[in-house]
Amino acid sequence: MISVFLPSFPFRGVKAPYLWFFYRVLTSIKEPVHFIMGEAYLSSSDSWKNDERWEITDEAQKRLGYQLPDLAQMKEHKVSLIDESFLYDCMKQYHGNPDLLFKAFITEEIPALVQEIDSVLEKAEGLECVLTWCNCPSLNKAASERNIRVVNLELGPLRPLDYLATAYFDFSGVNGNTEAEQRYLLAKDAELTLSEVFNAEQLRSFFANAPVRKLTDAEYDVGIVLQVENDSNILAFSNTFDNQSLLDYADYHNLGRKLIRSHPGSRFSLNKCMDSIDHS
Repeated sequence: MISVFLPSFPFRGVKAPYLWFFYRVLTSIKEPVHFIMGEAYLSSSDSWKNDERWEITDEAQKRLGYQLPDLAQMKEHKVSLIDESFLYDCMKQYHGNPDLLFKAFITEEIPALVQEIDSVLEKAEGLECVLTWCNCPSLNKAASERNIRVVNLELGPLRPLDYLATAYFDFSGVNGNTEAEQRYLLAKDAELTLSEVFNAEQLRSFFANAPVRKLTDAEYDVGIVLQVENDSNILAFSNTFDNQSLLDYADYHNLGRKLIRSHPGSRFSLNKCMDSIDHS
């Protein structure tokens, strides 16, 4: 049986933050699944609609490949609810800063969480692996003690509409905690270097949904793509950089004509008087 880990604590002000992944699993996996999750995920789609959650929209369902479930079907699955209330007490250690608590959640082992997850895994039988959409050292610790593999998943960097949908599968982590370097070095040692066989344009064409436009004279010297300000990439895996320091880096090194794209999930808009902005 496959297990799925779904923490529901509202680190960034949103409970059940991996709701779409929950719905995608229910839509895609046609066999019983063991869910290790917070109780919030069992809320009805009507309640999420009242909260104006983006996961309920038709656009999100189409883009991410799921349908809103009938929660009556949960009887077909095994559900183990975890108590995350202790995290409210943990918040005090981080001066009430939820972003710092989230950073700790994705980079450190939290003993109370390890114990909570272990108490679930202790009762589970025949688990093949645990799927997770976020780094969680506490999950890794509890699972490794019972020789259960943790599979980290993430959307790939190339996505529709321009590209085929890609995804990332990793036994180590996602974002800055992946096997990517190890895989690269193994390929390099085996003399499997894609760049010597294919150029960037050929690789882009392989993943493209339509013929790739050939670029002529570039209007800009560098493109700068910003991230959601409280994304785990920035909070924990950015080598001390954030959006502002990335822009400062570009200015410091005089990188030339800049085209800047804000993340669509950002709460902030760029000052069009200071920079050239990509609105695509």
